[in-house]
Amino acid sequence: MKLWPTIKEAVPAQTSEPSLNDLLLEIARFGEPNVVMISSGWYSRIDMNTTALGAKFQVRSEFGHKTPLAAAQECYARAAKAVAALS
Repeated sequence: MKLWPTIKEAVPAQTSEPSLNDLLLEIARFGEPNVVMISSGWYSRIDMNTTALGAKFQVRSEFGHKTPLAAAQECYARAAKAVAALS
């Protein structure tokens, strides 16, 4: 059973690339997404949902992305890898 869909599987294929809105709504199913503009560019973070008492699981993109979508896509891809590694 696949636990985490790819971006293209998770977001309706309205265009060749999902919108930031669609991607954030998909991420929100698994945690709390944050997309922030800092001096070097865009950055994204997901505070992942967890049921383990006292545990925290956070996934982050690199700093300095040119667009908020690029930061969110990198963060989503990293979250997918992390979930696969934990499974």
